Amino acid sequence: MVKGEPTRLFVVSICGGSCFDEIRCAVTTTGLFVDVKYFQMTDLKIPSDVERRNLKALLLTEETARETFKQQAAVIEKETERQVLPRFNSPHYFLSRSIIIQSLVVYRLLS
Repeated sequence: MVKGEPTRLFVVSICGGSCFDEIRCAVTTTGLFVDVKYFQMTDLKIPSDVERRNLKALLLTEETARETFKQQAAVIEKETERQVLPRFNSPHYFLSRSIIIQSLVVYRLLS
């Protein structure tokens, strides 16, 4: 198979005894050969128990993905908290915060 060419699942021919190869088709004979990805002649009835099992499997897959996302979010939140907490407990943080509060008090007293 060459990359970029459509995959040929099957070829439908409606010609009688005068059939010829697809390669020799001209513009006037188009429609004799058809490429289709999916082809279905009649209605397909899926039994309700099979459909129910498929829906349960799909629901379970989605619930698993949701729970995985929640777990990943919790891990990221804990990691962020772990990285931020030491900065709030550092002496530099308390010193800068006290200077800001002092400046705010002085500004309110003077205004």
